[in-house]
Amino acid sequence: GYFIGYDFWNMGIATKAVNKIVEFGFKKLKLEKIWSVVSKNNPASIRVLEKSGFVKVSEDDKEVKLEKSKK
Repeated sequence: GYFIGYDFWNMGIATKAVNKIVEFGFKKLKLEKIWSVVSKNNPASIRVLEKSGFVKVSEDDKEVKLEKSKK
């Protein structure tokens, strides 16, 4: 998970952090797929994941599941 204080929103910090985590997962841990579940009430986090290459794979009334596969 991640939390960015309000004073630091819209600076790309969360997206950079997610990209580093994904890079670590694919390169160092040799993962084939990474997924995330986000509250539907948190569109900013959904957008961060989408900017990092994650795609929505399912959605219900409470949460959205996104995943990214190794290239």
